[in-house]
Amino acid sequence: MKPELETALTETLQGLLETVSSTKDFVAEQVPLLVQELTLWKRVQHSVSLGVALFLVFASIVCVYKLLKWTGKGPDEVIAALCTILSTSGIISFIWGIYEFCVVLQIWLAPRIFVLEYIKDML
Repeated sequence: MKPELETALTETLQGLLETVSSTKDFVAEQVPLLVQELTLWKRVQHSVSLGVALFLVFASIVCVYKLLKWTGKGPDEVIAALCTILSTSGIISFIWGIYEFCVVLQIWLAPRIFVLEYIKDML
């Protein structure tokens, strides 16, 4: 090989090794911050979802209660259908709320397990 080519190849490899080393150091510095921000974001996201689910359950209960109070003032079939729909949506919202509560609880009590499961789901 020509000496100029060997020199250029050596310089290129050294530059590549320096880049890899600095990237490794940067990633090692940023990973804890990334994990902290990820758990905070997911905690807020699932807490908002839990709040929405609880609101929907409460709204369903109030609407069914008001519809049952309204019985006799309108067609019974319509009231029964609305009560069925609202009760079903309340049950679905309650199940959704339980799931969101479990996720928030996991993030609060075991954030490392949450991060590992999150990474596993991404892969």
